[in-house]
Amino acid sequence: MKSQLRAIVVAAAMLGHSAMAADYPIYPVSPPLYRPPVRNMLFSWTSCYLGGNLGAKWGNRGDTIELAAVPFPGGTIPSFSVPLQGQSVGSFIGGGQAGCNYQIGNVVLGIEGDGEGQHWDSGRQFGVLSTGVFSDNGTGTPPTTLQALSRWQASLRGRIGYAWDRILIYATGGISWTNVRVCSNPGAFLFPLATPGCDSQTFPGGTIGGGVEHAFLASNWSVVVEGRYTTYGTHSFNTGSLVTFLGPFPFLFSPMTDHLKLYTVEGLVKLNYRFGAFPY
Repeated sequence: MKSQLRAIVVAAAMLGHSAMAADYPIYPVSPPLYRPPVRNMLFSWTSCYLGGNLGAKWGNRGDTIELAAVPFPGGTIPSFSVPLQGQSVGSFIGGGQAGCNYQIGNVVLGIEGDGEGQHWDSGRQFGVLSTGVFSDNGTGTPPTTLQALSRWQASLRGRIGYAWDRILIYATGGISWTNVRVCSNPGAFLFPLATPGCDSQTFPGGTIGGGVEHAFLASNWSVVVEGRYTTYGTHSFNTGSLVTFLGPFPFLFSPMTDHLKLYTVEGLVKLNYRFGAFPY
């Protein structure tokens, strides 16, 4: 009998506890909060930019003097041309540039235009010893001064490079322009019939080179070191008339043309500000 009572009490207690447990509120279990790892935005060279530059250039000018045929009583002095020794040119240069880049993977494609002021001024003297014979050192009668000068240059180039994060190594090439003025003074103070002449021309050339660009950390600024070779070919300048000599007719005056050949090598340091670029 006691054992039966004990079983009844235990069962009642269990039923009561179950009933009370059913009345307890049920709280949902929140899943763990997921926080993805913080990732820095990858650096990209895709942007447009504007900047300034400073540098220097060196080069060589080669002159070939051509004298037109000159008639005289009893005949004609035929036309002829004589190459003169090459002469070095050089100048400090400075100006600005603008361009745009587009990055695909590690490859960076771009286009850039620039313009620089310069001040190279190269003069030489030569003389005529006899018909068709020149001297490069100003001897002869009368000595002729031939001056060539240039005040600006510009270029429009494509760029292709390979980027390692904020370091870009690139090649560049395109078309360049410059203005050259050539003047002669063929001893006109002694021979009034010999006329000085000046001719100014703007002409194109081809330019090719390469450089390294480094973008500053947490900034839209970048610095560039670039070198280029430019050739402008040969161009003809009308430079007045020159005294020539022939036997009993010592002073004949031939129209003179200077065929000038020019190439240059330059080095530049550039500073660019990139618009719309991500610093990180």
